[in-house]
Formats: sequence, structure tokens, C-alpha cells
Amino acid sequence: MKDLYRVVFLFSGSASSMQAVVNNLNHGKKYQTVAAISNYPMQGRAEAGWAFAKENNITTHFHDPGSFDTRKMFYKDLVRKLKDIGPDIICLSGYMGDKSIICEPFFGEYRNMVLNVHPADTSIIAPLNGRELVEIGNAELRKIMRRCRTEDYHKPMDLVLNKGWDRAFMGDDAVFTAIMHGESEVCSSIHSVIERTDAGANLVQSKRKQVETDKVKKWLAPTWSSYKLVGDYAHRLQDEMKTDCDGPAFCLALEFLADERMKIFDDHVTFDGKPLHYGGYQME
Repeated sequence: MKDLYRVVFLFSGSASSMQAVVNNLNHGKKYQTVAAISNYPMQGRAEAGWAFAKENNITTHFHDPGSFDTRKMFYKDLVRKLKDIGPDIICLSGYMGDKSIICEPFFGEYRNMVLNVHPADTSIIAPLNGRELVEIGNAELRKIMRRCRTEDYHKPMDLVLNKGWDRAFMGDDAVFTAIMHGESEVCSSIHSVIERTDAGANLVQSKRKQVETDKVKKWLAPTWSSYKLVGDYAHRLQDEMKTDCDGPAFCLALEFLADERMKIFDDHVTFDGKPLHYGGYQME
């Protein structure tokens, strides 16, 4: 019998993606969460993640960033811990915080072996960063962005890695940025993790959730100062996406990897032996 695909989660909060994976029907059949590591202790912001891991008999370690003088030392020790565990894939579930922004020697050891979820359609790219898109949002720029979504799989990645372009909706406010830029729907993207934030190759994109654009227009009609209403709506929508989008997409990506249908390379992903489109596998 083939060994189960070994998954390790790094988490800093409730670990909602880990919860979705562990509760999935394929957990224990195709893949198994063999360990979890948090850079926060049991009490505080990661308490729910720790509690879930304990309830499901997942060995969990506290990797204290305060015990190391530099991020490099922190990640050198994390690599040591991971070598003892022997993961096939490392998944980030809200992994963030002091000294946790990933740096070497982590990628030297685990290149093309780390996944993250981002609550945005990261197949949309533009020659500007996402925050500037909120202010500009002109029709010509949108044409450029949409054209990149439909080009051959390697061309948009070349623009991101070699031409200085960016994915349009990056960072912590991705849902808010997408809404403010006029997107009528949002989705989550599972991507490989590289040194450049949110820039790794896409594996899977979730089903799409509709944005209530009529409400957004009404909120913004009186004055741009009413953007707080949009911000509150974006936060609610992103919370819904954790269940409706993040989890299912993470589970499907792990299924494809465990079945060896999907393979990750530095600048692209293959699916059933063929290069996958830059946007990743699209869930219906």
C-alpha cells in the first residue's frame, strides 16, 4: 500500500485551512496531517488552532520566534524540526507574525514544497501594485489585466517574475482591493510559496463568490469617506471565503499532489503531465 502523502501545517491563528483539510473525506485516505507548527503559544490568537489539533491528535509544536536573534536563525531551526518530521508538502494556514515572514534557509530546503492560500484571483496581473489600482482603475488598464488572464500559461508568469509586474490584488486587503476596483466576484487561489509574497505559481482556484456590487455602489455614492462600509463588507466576505473557497481549494490541491497528477516547478505547475494555465485549475 502506498504511503499517505505527508502534510505539515504552519499556523498562527484558528488554522481554518488545516481544519478543512483534516475534515475532508480524503484525509487519512490520500493524505495525512502528520504535524502542525505554530509561532504562537496555546493561549492567545492561535488558541483555536491548537485546540483543533489536540482534538484530532495532531502533534503540534510551538516554535517561538522570541527565542532567536534573527529570522534566519528562526528558520534554520524550523528546517531542523521539519527534517525530523519529513513532510511531502508544507501548508501555510494564516501563518504570519513577528519574525515569521519566510526567508532562507527555508526555501533552499523546501523549494516547490510549500503552499499558501490567498483570497483573490491571482491570475489577474497589472503593471502596478494592487493599492494603486484602487485609485486608477481605468478601463484601459482593466483590458490589459483581462488579456493577461487568457494568454498562454507562461506569459503572465514571465511578466510577474521578469518584467516587474504584480498580481493585482495582493496583501492583507486583497478582497477589499478587488471590490474597490470593481470586481463582481472573488475567489481564493492556492499557490506555491516563493521569496516574493503572493507571487508563486497557482495550483487551484476556488469557486467564485458574487460581490454585491449594487450595495457597494450605494455605499460609495454619497462620498468616498463611506469606504468603511465597503471595508466591513469585505471582511465579512473574506470570513465566508475561508469556508466556501479556501478550504475546498486547499483540499483539491492536496488531492492532485497526492495522486501525482500535479507537480510544482519554480515558475509553473503541470497537471497530468502538461503545463497548467497560469490561473491554476479552476473549480466549477
